[in-house]
Amino acid sequence: MSYRARQSITHSCQSFPAVQVFRAMKNFGRELRKARGDLSRSKAAEILGVSESSIVKWERGEREPEPLSLPELVRRLPMLCEQQPA
Repeated sequence: MSYRARQSITHSCQSFPAVQVFRAMKNFGRELRKARGDLSRSKAAEILGVSESSIVKWERGEREPEPLSLPELVRRLPMLCEQQPA
């Protein structure tokens, strides 16, 4: 993985403070996709505790996470970054 790609992943992972997620619900799927990087949807779903179809729908912008589930999702998002290949 190139330095630029690693920097992009690191930047994406750092851009997930809870306040930003709440303010940018419409961009949740796009930001999730950036944070997921090369991680498979199924692995991301396992880490976040949701179904793979939820990940697909969020990334496509077809649905948004339930507001009550956001705190748990935000808590688990850094785990996606930890699973990125070096």
